[in-house]
Amino acid sequence: MNERIEELVEQARRYANEYVEDEVEKQFHKKFAELIVRECMELGDKALQDGKWPGDVIEKHFGIEL
Repeated sequence: MNERIEELVEQARRYANEYVEDEVEKQFHKKFAELIVRECMELGDKALQDGKWPGDVIEKHFGIEL
């Protein structure tokens, strides 16, 4: 393969890898946020059924100190 074609192949490969990595990262963050929201909704529903304050239950569940 000629040297210029090899350079173009490498340039295209770098572009594709960056694109794929960016898309994977976006999808990861999207799914992570969705899972957190779903868990908070479930915790909030259960807290209300148990007569507890949802914020307190969620805070404790995730180990967050405000």
